[in-house]
Amino acid sequence: MIKLLPIVVTMLLYSETLFADGKSFFPDFSVNAGVKLGYQWSKKSSFIWGVEVSAVYNNRVNCIYGIVLDMDKGDFGSKVHIGAQASILYGGAEIGPTFFTFRDGKKETGWGISIFSGLLLYPNYTFSFTNTDVTIHELDLLIKYPAFQYFKTY
Repeated sequence: MIKLLPIVVTMLLYSETLFADGKSFFPDFSVNAGVKLGYQWSKKSSFIWGVEVSAVYNNRVNCIYGIVLDMDKGDFGSKVHIGAQASILYGGAEIGPTFFTFRDGKKETGWGISIFSGLLLYPNYTFSFTNTDVTIHELDLLIKYPAFQYFKTY
């Protein structure tokens, strides 16, 4: 049984038409929604919680890419991140503009860069910086599930 595991994993990852009805194991397009809990380190360190929605396309060469909208809240205030993401197999990265609203009412813009890995449960590290040189390190755990999937039939 153990000897068959590499063959089964290879079939799951590389098969164009895994199922008898002509559908692949991975959807061609999906909208994914999730919730997260984490902690951020900066001058305004705090626990954070938030939601994330992404729309991704699978190009059938094990590369998935798309857009993401991420909204977080914590003792520091709140942030909204809009980014482009790409992943290969079960790991990936994301980059895009981030809009901060701090507790004192101050609003700033900046950029966020994230790396993640997983399937349904994603450990995630994000490095953000603002135009006024505020840097933020964030570590969180994201639970994400497909809300909509589209499969092509071949």
